[in-house]
Parts: sequence; C-alpha cells; structure tokens
Amino acid sequence: MNKTILKILSIVLCFSIFATGCDVSANRLGKKEVSDELKDIVYEDADMAEGEYTVMIKEQGEYVPYLVITDNYNGSKNCLLLRKYLLDEFRRFDEFAEVCTYYGDCELDAFLNEEYINMYSNEIQNMMIESKVEITAYLGVVSGELLKKSIKRKIFILSYEETCNDKDSSIVKEGEPIKYFEERAHLIATKSNGESAIYWLRTPDPYYESAVCAISDDGLCLISGISGGRFEYEHGVRPAFCLPRDTKIVEVDGLYYIEADYNSLDVMNNAEDRRDMLYEEVSVPHMAEQAPAVPFDYQPEGYNVYVKPALACEIEAHKDNETYKFHTIIYSGNLADWDAVVFDINNNPDNDIYLDMDYWIPKECEDGQDRYYYVFTADEIKALSEHEIHCAYVGLGTCDMEKANWDTEEGILEYCELYGDGYVVK
Repeated sequence: MNKTILKILSIVLCFSIFATGCDVSANRLGKKEVSDELKDIVYEDADMAEGEYTVMIKEQGEYVPYLVITDNYNGSKNCLLLRKYLLDEFRRFDEFAEVCTYYGDCELDAFLNEEYINMYSNEIQNMMIESKVEITAYLGVVSGELLKKSIKRKIFILSYEETCNDKDSSIVKEGEPIKYFEERAHLIATKSNGESAIYWLRTPDPYYESAVCAISDDGLCLISGISGGRFEYEHGVRPAFCLPRDTKIVEVDGLYYIEADYNSLDVMNNAEDRRDMLYEEVSVPHMAEQAPAVPFDYQPEGYNVYVKPALACEIEAHKDNETYKFHTIIYSGNLADWDAVVFDINNNPDNDIYLDMDYWIPKECEDGQDRYYYVFTADEIKALSEHEIHCAYVGLGTCDMEKANWDTEEGILEYCELYGDGYVVK
C-alpha cells in the first residue's frame, strides 16, 4: 500500500471518529430528533418554547392546546397536562353547599368529573389516570386546622401549593410545588379569545368560611370569596389531568397529538369537509319522480322503523367502515324541539358523537315538516333514529336499471342508488 493511500485512509478514519464524537455529544445533550412518547415533550426549563411542551387534545372534536408541565405529578411518575386556556364559561366554586370551601364535594369538582369529562374522546377518557389529589380535609375546613387528605380524580384544578409555593403561608400544603410555576408569568391564563381572567384553585383559606385561593388576571396569588352579597362569584376554570408517561404521541405539521386521540372518530372537526361533500359528490336532493322507494320487505334485520329500507341496506353493505358517510334526509312530524334531541345525543357518554345543526341544509316541504339534508355516519343515524327521527337515503339517481334486481346485494344497492328512499339528486 503506497503512502498516498495510507494518508487518505488516515484522513477518512479521523473524520469518522470526529463525526461519531459529534453524534455522541448530541445524544448526551438529550436532543431527540423524533418524539414518540408524552414524556419526551415535558416542560424542562424556561428556555423551552411553549410549542415544544404543548400537546393538542380533542374536546368535542376540536383540538385544544394542553401544556405538559411535569412527568412526575406529586411523585406519581405520570405526566400532568394543564389546559392552556381557561374554559370560556366562568363557573361557581360551590355556592350552596353547607361547607362550600371543601373541594371534595364541591359543585366545580362534580362539573369536571361528571359533565366536562364527556367533552373528551373516549380514547382520552380511558387513558386518564385516577390521580391521587391532595386536598384540605373536611375536618380541616370546618375546624381551621391544617389537615389534609387524598382523593382520586381524573380531572381537577391545581392547588395553592402547586402553583404559588409560598413557604411562609399558613395555608394547607396540598401537593408539591410544580417547577413550571417558578416562572411567575406562567400563572397568567387567558380564555381562548386572549382575555385574561381570575381562575380558581382548589385550596380553601383557613381564616374565612367562604373563601378559597385563586390566581388573579395578572398572575398574583389571592383569596376570593365564594358566596355572599349580590355578586355571582364566578371565576375561570383551568382543568388538569394526568396521562401515563409512555402515552404515544404523533407530530403533524409541527404540532403534537395523542396518537389514539388523533386517530379517533372525529365528527365536529370535519364538519366543513362534510358540507363540501354535499356539493362535490351530489347536488341538492329532490323527490324521486319514477319508481317507488325501496319496499320495507328489503329492510335488513335489526333496523328500527325510523331507518328507511334503502338507507338500512346501504348501512348494512358498509358496516365494516365506521367512518363511511351516507347522504341522508332526516325529518319528524312529531318533533317539538330539534335542539333538545341534538343536545341529548351530544351529551350521551355512551357514544362518541357530536352533531352540529349549523351544517344541516334545510329542505322545504309542502307538508310543513322540518327536513334537513346532510351526510351522517351509521352511528349518527342510529342515534337519531333512537330519538324517533326518520332517516331516508338520498340516491344518486344515475345508476344502471339493468343491473338493479331484488336477488343480490349488488342489485339491491343499484336500486337504492337509483331511487333512494324516495329521494334522488339531480
């Protein structure tokens, strides 16, 4: 081997060692190129940009930013997620309870864990940890003594100790100080419109029977009354909950999402896309002018009378595709309040449905019944029919009559597309 080749090999070897050393240094700095678990984006220090420790969580189908502020909440080795924005609606802490400053039975705690929790997808609800949350004990509230206890909650609000960390305070030390709030600016919270506001903490003041701790609109720790006089005593609410450290996340267009939450059925978020479907795939429906609608003899078993036969046949044919959407006319001659039906469906904890009437297209009818045209999933149609809403299929009106028959599934579906349930598109 000549000297020139040896020299080249030496240079290559040195360069390789140098490059490897750079990789090792980068790894020691802990700079991950890809984040795939929640613990990988937890808040570390003030040098982090907010977007680096923010994860988007679905609430009623819309994504809301949550801050991942610790991966060891009160020693639990779980990640604590704090809603970036206050809820848009202010709420009471507990105005009417006999001991209104006791968090364990308060109106606000009940709202978060019985009502508000249903805003999240089933995937998030199932992953939520029943966290041990330290609160001032009932006896401590009544007697003024510094007594505390632990309760288990999926959703909660933070305490005075966790946020304000006042070592000289005589207030009960509920939980452990959270490093994130060493930056006092992090105490300030706004509603989604940017309006800053006072928000509740869960810690009672030991010297007053009807006062608890709160954070002011400029980030100061203070005491706020709960009831009395002519004031409503409503403040902002900033929910928090824990997920396991190893919860899988995905990055999409520079934003982080919980993988299961991101992949769950999303109804409200694609409402605009659905409306586009009404005009891209079909035009406005009209009453069929030729053959009668599919007879009830061909309605598959298991469908109730409010799902008309052509629609039932289409749903049965696509039963393996949960996200498939069916062009549908809905109506009911006996319905007094559409809003009440929609509210009941949207707030049913047994489903993952959100209906938004703003996107339904009204249909004028001579009989005076309210009819709407929209595209619904099979689960949504089932929920509507269970509330005695009639659901009819809108056919394309352009299929081949020669292929239509009553002997095969393909033939029946051809007939369904040709005549629908008495509705076709032109």
